[in-house]
Amino acid sequence: MAQGKSFFLTMLILIGIGLMMVLSTSSIVGLSAYNNSYYFINKHIFFLVFGSIMFLISLKIPYGFYKKIAFSGTLFSAFLI
Repeated sequence: MAQGKSFFLTMLILIGIGLMMVLSTSSIVGLSAYNNSYYFINKHIFFLVFGSIMFLISLKIPYGFYKKIAFSGTLFSAFLI
């Protein structure tokens, strides 16, 4: 259980650092291009929430399902490239 807590804490720290970096580097561009200095941080937070929801959904899918579709998924990914 301690490993799960440390993983979660590390994830939260990285999310916080990422939010600070996006805010500090893109506020001027957002203000000049979109008249909103928080344009890029809002976009980042939206995709962060969306990704977190998709992560929680993917936790409910059994591991065997991923094992079944791994080869066809790899072929499909190669086709997309």
